[in-house]
Amino acid sequence: MNEYVISLDEAGERLDKWLVAKYSDRSRSALQKSILAGQVVVNGKTVSTHLALKTGDVVQVDLAEAPTKQTLISPNPKVPFEVLVETPEYVVINKPAGVVMHQSDNHRASDTLANGLLARYPELSGVGEEQIRPGIVHRLDQDVSGVVIVARTQALYDHLKQQFQERSMVKEYVALVHGVMSQPGGVIDFPIARSVTQPTKMAARPKGETFGTREALTEYTVIQQFQPVALLRVRIHTGRTHQIRVHLNAIGHPIVGDQVYKPADFTSSLQPGRVMLHAEQLTFFDLSGDKQTVKAPIPPEFQTYIDQFSKAK
Repeated sequence: MNEYVISLDEAGERLDKWLVAKYSDRSRSALQKSILAGQVVVNGKTVSTHLALKTGDVVQVDLAEAPTKQTLISPNPKVPFEVLVETPEYVVINKPAGVVMHQSDNHRASDTLANGLLARYPELSGVGEEQIRPGIVHRLDQDVSGVVIVARTQALYDHLKQQFQERSMVKEYVALVHGVMSQPGGVIDFPIARSVTQPTKMAARPKGETFGTREALTEYTVIQQFQPVALLRVRIHTGRTHQIRVHLNAIGHPIVGDQVYKPADFTSSLQPGRVMLHAEQLTFFDLSGDKQTVKAPIPPEFQTYIDQFSKAK
């Protein structure tokens, strides 16, 4: 861990920009994620990326993970995805479950959504903040399907990013979860932090715990209750890593097919071969200020699985 004391000359500088100057081998986006993940603290507290530093502030930086190498991304027209809406400013697609969003140190194969998008929209190579995720503003987990918006211009990329930061973009999902819901709907309000024992996982924390945590808010409504499972409509008011999966597991209703976020002693005969979570609808504002809503149809394998419970009811 490195420790710095902010000098008079550095006072007033934004934390993320200050870090870029200190760690030039990492992108600003990667450093912002490190701040949000609790790897950078100021005066012993987790803070926002936009914090204005003050003289005498003590900044502790623990970047345990190696920086992601800038992979030379290659187009791959074989990557499957469905185009829902296409305009000169953006394209909205329906990502299949099983497709990784973009290459990384842990996934170097050129079979990601970013590779497929670049094959169809070569202009994306100049959009965004990192070469490995051209035009991609938000992500879905590999085993999650659904709607993803991709910016075709830098102006729209910045516009969409601002909407995510301001939480004015609305994201709705459908999820099939284990168990019988005790109420027709509710709000899950548990902070989320990286797991202490398994750094690749996230974990829900008790309210009031602040070190390394980030606020997370998930709203759900029961669409239909079957005997062993329930179909939910889920809206997230924050965009934390694995948020829906972590939150539903925290209230005792892990998502069907999720092999990561479930109780340690949990077993089930239900094995659909994917996480039964689908990003169904996205609402955002285009550069003209007009509200746009795009809906991604539930994939056939997801719908067929739901229908089996409907017939058995």
